[in-house]
Amino acid sequence: FEKYKGRCGECEYLNVCGGCRARADAVLDDYLQEEPFCDYVPIRTKRRLASAVEAGKTTK
Repeated sequence: FEKYKGRCGECEYLNVCGGCRARADAVLDDYLQEEPFCDYVPIRTKRRLASAVEAGKTTK
């Protein structure tokens, strides 16, 4: 699982879900990419985005 990319690579539910490698391969032409039909945003992704937004606010 450590080679998964995108949201799947950061998802806390990866061990339970695993995403659909067939859909990732068919839609994104890379079976290690994120599940293209998953709407879940992992907590790590939310935190990273919030930090980036906060950093942008402090530099202006």
